[in-house]
Amino acid sequence: MTDAEDKSRLRKAAKALAAELRRKKVTLDFESSFVNDKSNTGGWSSLIATGPNGVSVSLWLCHFIDRKIRRYWFGFVSERPTDISALIENLPAHLRPNRKIYTSHDLVDISENAYLAHPPTNLSKPIYEVYAREASFYGKYDWGSQSRGGSDFDVSQAAAFLADVIAYYDSNDFHAREGGKRHIKLELRERNSEVARRCKERDDYRCKVCGFHAEERYGAVYAKVADAHHLAPLGRSTSERPVSVRSLITVCPTCHRLLHKMAGNGKEDVKRLKEIVERFKRTESPAVKSPLRRGRG
Repeated sequence: MTDAEDKSRLRKAAKALAAELRRKKVTLDFESSFVNDKSNTGGWSSLIATGPNGVSVSLWLCHFIDRKIRRYWFGFVSERPTDISALIENLPAHLRPNRKIYTSHDLVDISENAYLAHPPTNLSKPIYEVYAREASFYGKYDWGSQSRGGSDFDVSQAAAFLADVIAYYDSNDFHAREGGKRHIKLELRERNSEVARRCKERDDYRCKVCGFHAEERYGAVYAKVADAHHLAPLGRSTSERPVSVRSLITVCPTCHRLLHKMAGNGKEDVKRLKEIVERFKRTESPAVKSPLRRGRG
């Protein structure tokens, strides 16, 4: 293809990628126009948007890994290496780069252009490029275009990758969409609140497994924060049945959840969980508080 045709391909691909990212509702500051900037890798780049921490989201079409056919590259670019390293450090394994490229031994300069000396055979995972006193890059190549003669671009694959990285950018600030409404049909087991109240009063709202008492830890306003646990799981009943205070025990919300992850053997489960809690208390470091006893201050 001619240079003019490749420039046109890049511009169309950039517009399509931006449209797909918008459709996915990815939080980015999108460009209003897509200008092809000449690169020193035998091709051009197009800025799609500005992402986390001012990192650029870009699409390239160049000869960096293939001197015969220009290949698409999509990913993140920054002149500050720490921005890219921060982007990568909290990513899950499937998004981490499998290769890191440096200037000294990895590149070949030909006619003022730079090419990768030894192109990777596996481009299914991202590549991380770090260059001294220059921009750093983290992204992927559309290697599948090789089988298509380099004639098109997998927009959905690129958008999915970019969206995943941005979503995982900061594990302490993970973004997702919530708050929508949906109608569901539920079948619930009826519970008697009076029986549960009497059970908790009998046990003074103290967990019978770990000994936790909400008032002692958080104050009087939380004095009655406790659950009543059925020793014989209601979920195994096929019909309504009588329930007495003696068939329930008081537990804290944490132990209640753990009990429901056990075998459902009533008192045996309670005994086993008590042993686990006691063993943890004996073996934990004095400097580390048990999750069952962690509080404010």
